[in-house]
Amino acid sequence: MKTILIMSAVIILLIIILVILFKNLKKKNKEIKDLNSEIEKINQNASILTEYIKKQNEIKTETKKVEKEIQNAKTDEEVFDIINNIINTNNDKLRNKAKEQ
Repeated sequence: MKTILIMSAVIILLIIILVILFKNLKKKNKEIKDLNSEIEKINQNASILTEYIKKQNEIKTETKKVEKEIQNAKTDEEVFDIINNIINTNNDKLRNKAKEQ
């Protein structure tokens, strides 16, 4: 009879421990999901920033190129042509963006 009571107490104790462990496991799984979600957002932000940096570098390169062209221009007409080319290129880019959206 004593052994049955002791075994019952041990079984109940083990069940309580299992319940506590499963609750902790559930809580940890939720934390992991939240962290994965955060990592996903961070990765998305990083890719956006990377794209932004690439575009900024393209703009800087293009600006330096235009500055050199303007400095090398010998007449006002050449400068005017360079400016018109920039305006036309920007207008084309805007039209293409509008078509994409």
